[in-house]
Order: sequence, then structure tokens, then C-alpha cells
Amino acid sequence: MSHEESAIDSSDRFVGDEASSVEEAPSVDIDGPIEIEGSDTQPTDPYEVDLPAGWSARSRDQTTVYESDGGDHRVRLVEFSRGLSLYWWVDVFVRDGAEWRRLEVGLGDSHTDPEEAAAAVESYLDRVDSETGCDGR
Repeated sequence: MSHEESAIDSSDRFVGDEASSVEEAPSVDIDGPIEIEGSDTQPTDPYEVDLPAGWSARSRDQTTVYESDGGDHRVRLVEFSRGLSLYWWVDVFVRDGAEWRRLEVGLGDSHTDPEEAAAAVESYLDRVDSETGCDGR
């Protein structure tokens, strides 16, 4: 990953409340498909999100990307740590021509429980599925 951040990187996301020190969530590049070749990439979902028809999940390192068959919607769930604490962050993107446009950031806040983060992903996928039909377009 380059040191330059794209328009959809996490440069405007923060962890913690206003009383604590503010730290940025790690930047994760999501441009292009995630390759599923190699030992560190898995074509599975470690969070076991209940995917509607027409959605797929791929994982690499500490990032899981959910994408509609049409390639119009993408949800990214990132696990990261600060000190001894683990957090999960959920971002939502929609395709705008050749670019990914951030639709929602964080779906609330950073989550301290992976099941809460997975529930946020499922809720969003269900909402998109009911608005656009069964294939996520």
C-alpha cells in the first residue's frame, strides 16, 4: 500500500470519545478486488455474516470486504488495535462511475465487540437488499 491516501481511506475516522486522546483508525486500501491467492487471504468470512443472495465476502489480514455481485456496493470491516484494546470499524461505499464513494462511515462508532460490528454489517446488507432487490444492485 502506498503512503498516499485515496478518497476512501480512513483519514477522517477516530477512535475513543472526546475526553480521551484521539487516534486515527488504520488506513486500508480497498481499491480493486481483493486477490484470494496466497496464504494470507481467505475467501471466507471470519465474522459469519448472514449474506443476502448476490453478496460475497473476502478476507485478508484484518480486513473483510463484502461486495454485491453487481459491484455497486462494498462494505469493509476492519479489525485494529490501540494499546491492548481491539476495535472493529465498518465503512460503506457505493460505486460512482470508476470511483468508490464513501456512503456511510463507521455505521455508528468503532465497535469493541466483533459481534456488534458483524450485526452492523448484516443490518446494512439487509437494508440495501430490501431497497435494491436480491442482488445488491
